[in-house]
Amino acid sequence: MRGVGFRFQDLRALFYREFLQGKAGPNSKELVHKDLTKDLGKDVPELQQLTQNFRTHAGVLGLANSVVTLLVRWFPETVDRMREETALVQGQRPVFLTATSSSDLVMHLFGSGVDETPAPGEFGAEQAILVRNQAAKVQVEAVISSGLVLTVYEAKGLEFQDVLLYNFFTDSPAPASKWRAVYEALGDEDARKPSDGTAEERSDRSGVQRSHGFSQQTHGLLDGELKNLYVGITRAKQNLWIYDEDVDRRMPMLDLWTRKGLVLPVGELSGATPEGAVDTGILELASKSTPEAWERQGRTLFNRGLYGEAQ
Repeated sequence: MRGVGFRFQDLRALFYREFLQGKAGPNSKELVHKDLTKDLGKDVPELQQLTQNFRTHAGVLGLANSVVTLLVRWFPETVDRMREETALVQGQRPVFLTATSSSDLVMHLFGSGVDETPAPGEFGAEQAILVRNQAAKVQVEAVISSGLVLTVYEAKGLEFQDVLLYNFFTDSPAPASKWRAVYEALGDEDARKPSDGTAEERSDRSGVQRSHGFSQQTHGLLDGELKNLYVGITRAKQNLWIYDEDVDRRMPMLDLWTRKGLVLPVGELSGATPEGAVDTGILELASKSTPEAWERQGRTLFNRGLYGEAQ
């Protein structure tokens, strides 16, 4: 799977094959971990996990940990079983913008001109819009006058103060029927409860079949999709906003996150939520940066081989 297949256990196996296999003897079969530790323990490094995350806050980490939980539950052989990361700062919960009109989103991001048309938009050097593919990237770049638009794959290894995850589920190769497997993780009882999503989503749910058993053969696409979702979420250091037009595809993860209190669903551009009005400051996405800040970001992108984005 491109860019999402790394495991520490694979690195350990590589270490064994390259440096220790000869010490076990030519007639020895592959040693399991306990035998390897017993016979060659002085040569085998123990994995030490650092769980304290100093880069971001608990709001972003909570969302990321929920994705890892699904991966460990469904695809345990493709991920490392590790303790959840923690943060020193609680931080703001990620905001899930549930408006379904992209024109409304543009108006919200950048405001409007005197004729009520969207004004040219500008994002800062420490902000990024993450999309799923190049087609979506071209579409978004046509709207903003200045700012970073990257695919999730291009953003791997980078970090930004603010991230807008744009149409992740809409452009997902996994159809809505695959994403509904999330309800299996919630349990049948939770799946029958209405969430605090939009009125449109609540009304649509009455006709949706909820009993979707999970199998790796049927839902294998979700392995890579959840890993890409984790990458997108963890690019944010401070603020994370999620926007998605496809109600059916976004619904299962939005339900999961809402019931666990991991996101703040914002149904209206005025800032209305099921919990009441929110501080509109957390909804102010676009911000300008100095030329010096753009120069620093340009050098970072250039060093990562993202030459077009560095210009």
